[in-house]
Amino acid sequence: MSSSIIRIKGLTSRYRDRQAVNYFSFNVFENRKLGLKGPNRAGKSYFNE
Repeated sequence: MSSSIIRIKGLTSRYRDRQAVNYFSFNVFENRKLGLKGPNRAGKSYFNE
């Protein structure tokens, strides 16, 4: 199994008066691809900044 190169646990973020991300956790493993999928205003663009 590949090693985890990024580990995020319990990430929460607000954008102005809205909560964009609420307790989001994930791992990115070596030699794997990661994509974010979800509805508009779900907080996906937060990870591109």
